[in-house]
Amino acid sequence: MVKPSVYNLSIYIGCDFSLAFQLLQEDEVTPINLTGTTIKSQIRLREDVTSTLLASFVVTVPAPTDGTFYLSLTDTITSAITAAFGFYDVLLTGPSSIDEIYIKGKVDFFKKVTSKT
Repeated sequence: MVKPSVYNLSIYIGCDFSLAFQLLQEDEVTPINLTGTTIKSQIRLREDVTSTLLASFVVTVPAPTDGTFYLSLTDTITSAITAAFGFYDVLLTGPSSIDEIYIKGKVDFFKKVTSKT
């Protein structure tokens, strides 16, 4: 069992959001190979899978062997969020169908000040 790293997020409502993560082995140097791994991440109102779903991240893995993946939300998705905060985690399901949470944290939502127009 992996002990999840805690990484809190700040997301501006009405703005795009994207953040890269790199997962490393216990030696903290060697990347975890994500080939054949499914990654899913959601933001919920409380730390509970039955809690209100605020958003689902789009997850992209550009190069599975370097352990890097991106969590992204579009401005359309963040515009629909009305909560001040929520919680997320990152669920990885490996080729052997083992589910593990590698990252978790609180998400603070902020209203933007600057207008596009």
